[in-house]
Amino acid sequence: AGLRTAQSLALANPSHRVLFVCTELCSLHVQKDDIRFDNLVAETIFGDGAAAAVVGCDVRPGEKKLAKVVKATCHALPESQD
Repeated sequence: AGLRTAQSLALANPSHRVLFVCTELCSLHVQKDDIRFDNLVAETIFGDGAAAAVVGCDVRPGEKKLAKVVKATCHALPESQD
């Protein structure tokens, strides 16, 4: 959904560039007093992370086109709110 929005903004302003940043801060949910096995495994496997992409539609001199957003969709599975 974020890349689709960045693409829409870039298409609306062809000479501009859009910085798309995605950050996940799993460590905010660490429970230091909870030493249950499943909690320790989750804290070990999942960590903080971040990624970024510069999105544009008109390639400028000196730029190299690395990827193209072909299709973006969002789905919600029935009865998956919990």
